[in-house]
Amino acid sequence: MEKEAKKILKTSIILTIIPFFIAWLMEKEVSTYTLLTNIIGGLVLSEFYFGLYISKEQIFEKKKIWKPLLISLLITIPLIASAIYFAENNL
Repeated sequence: MEKEAKKILKTSIILTIIPFFIAWLMEKEVSTYTLLTNIIGGLVLSEFYFGLYISKEQIFEKKKIWKPLLISLLITIPLIASAIYFAENNL
């Protein structure tokens, strides 16, 4: 299961970074393409990966959220900081 979790994490990171590159290449802050990329990424994760690796009938035990929350923050904070930096400096 750890192998699948790493695949999903890598795919999530790639699907999060792609809209930034699209916006950077098009020299726009927000575009229809970035929104479309985010929607496609969400569908890929929810339909392909989660449907493939997690059955709908499976019951999970409750666990603490701190480790996934920390991983999420470690990914999200640098992305937001770089977006703010590039927006302020018009790079």
